[in-house]
Amino acid sequence: MLMANQQEARVKPLLLSFRGLDSLLDKDWRGRGFDQEVDQLIAIIQSDARILPQACSERVRAACLIQAAWRSFQTRRRLRSLSRAVCKVQRRYRRQQQEHEEEQRGEEELRFQVCVRRQQARRKFHQKQRQLLQLLPP
Repeated sequence: MLMANQQEARVKPLLLSFRGLDSLLDKDWRGRGFDQEVDQLIAIIQSDARILPQACSERVRAACLIQAAWRSFQTRRRLRSLSRAVCKVQRRYRRQQQEHEEEQRGEEELRFQVCVRRQQARRKFHQKQRQLLQLLPP
């Protein structure tokens, strides 16, 4: 208490930085012969605690502004990298689609060629049969 009275400027910020100190003092130091000093210390803490919310609210507001700026910066950075990632995914997807279409065209062309060759082979076979039948006497 003597320190709190003599060096008020140094002790008050220290006392105010510990939230709940008044309730802790009230609970732990009552009935031990220090009741008057405890009451005075609690009065000092609670009198300055009324001034503290305004300074505290300014600090909270400043902290919120800083956090909001940081979060918006991070969000913009993530969006930039996200758009790059989306472009890469789209490019890869389009390439795969083109490759798939080319494979399908190749397979269709191969099937068509197989069908054409079968038809040609049948025609040749039938022509040979006709030629052989023409060679035989009726």
